[in-house]
Amino acid sequence: MSIFMVLQAFDYIRQKFYSVTHYDNFNWTAMGLTIGVTLLCLVIEAVAVGWKQSSTYKLTRNFKVLSNDFFSFLFFLTGLTQLVGVLFYAGIFYFIYGQVQKHVNFHLIASVPSVLAQFVIMIVITDFRDYVVHYLRHRWGWVWELHKFHHSAEDMTILTSFRSHAAEGVLTDGLSLVVFVLLGVPAETYLIFNLVHQAHQKITHSQINSDWGWLGRYILVSPAAHRLHHSKNPEHYGKNFGVTFIFWDRIFGTYHKPDTTTQIEFGLPDNEFNKKGYIHDIFSSYFRSLRVAKDSVLSLFKPSPGKKITLPENQGESIKTSI
Repeated sequence: MSIFMVLQAFDYIRQKFYSVTHYDNFNWTAMGLTIGVTLLCLVIEAVAVGWKQSSTYKLTRNFKVLSNDFFSFLFFLTGLTQLVGVLFYAGIFYFIYGQVQKHVNFHLIASVPSVLAQFVIMIVITDFRDYVVHYLRHRWGWVWELHKFHHSAEDMTILTSFRSHAAEGVLTDGLSLVVFVLLGVPAETYLIFNLVHQAHQKITHSQINSDWGWLGRYILVSPAAHRLHHSKNPEHYGKNFGVTFIFWDRIFGTYHKPDTTTQIEFGLPDNEFNKKGYIHDIFSSYFRSLRVAKDSVLSLFKPSPGKKITLPENQGESIKTSI
């Protein structure tokens, strides 16, 4: 192999690296807005619950258990979460998504003249998608092995909203892409949506324990409702999958009214996370997911006549419950 061919290979890798991470044209505005929204939510939370109950205080006092929240936040900001997710599947899904976006785009929402109407349509449709995707994250054993990383948080902090497995994001992007391909969401509409969505997600993962009254019972997911979703109590498994709107849970029978007077214990039964560090937890989840996926595929080719097919071992807990 000539030096020229080696240089060409390195240049190809460099271009692909930039195409995934966008480091050649890094979006500093998006990073700044994410940091700004996060800091604002941290301040709001500290004012609402007091300094010693705030996420910032808990992160400094119990960093070993909550470090996965912090490192997830850093990886998200720098674009490394997306890069690692792409590498986990050798770029296969990234290539497919790119081809779909390149060749299929209907721009349906662009026909709506009002930006406000575009926003309302988009948030309702995408939130229904998020409800379905979230439900499947708990139902499909191999995806649950990745989603467990989010549920491994043993205390809720605003940064828990960033605690998401890189490989899980790549998988669920496929379902997310369908909506955006059909709608063709304009950049300015998406920016507004993303900022509102980020702020809401941070508040629902915060130390604020409020059910928001009738608003939280019938329209929006409240912090109390989502805290219940993270509960270790089996009574709460498979409840409150809503991301923005709680009425999806009411419509599909997965709603559970939160009790703000009852202490909730968060995390997973026999939690194997938060002990050996962020990198270990990410890779161990990924390999467990691959094993469950392999077993699921093999079971399709090894039917047992007259024998009831049982769910994967983790499925008893998989209906356990965040996004």
